[in-house]
Amino acid sequence: MGYTYNIDTATKNSFDLLCARFGVTADKVISLFIKQSVQTQEISVRLEELEREIMLDSARNAIEEMREQSEVAGNSVMSLEEINEEIRQARRERKLRNS
Repeated sequence: MGYTYNIDTATKNSFDLLCARFGVTADKVISLFIKQSVQTQEISVRLEELEREIMLDSARNAIEEMREQSEVAGNSVMSLEEINEEIRQARRERKLRNS
């Protein structure tokens, strides 16, 4: 079930731009606000919580993307040593590119 709310166009557009700067949608921010309000039994907005939630979502998405790429590449059953060697190789390549 969703919510419907009225807000002037200028404020809506400004809020959409602000959300875009954080890499989220207005719906996501409003949903987080509602969840936070219920959990804390307060009506307040803390950008730190929003930033933490965005970072966690980003990390989850990155992990899922890496998992999918690993499965496609056939690397999903690599040993710890093989994983460490992949990391060392990536670091060597990055160092060469940045030199």
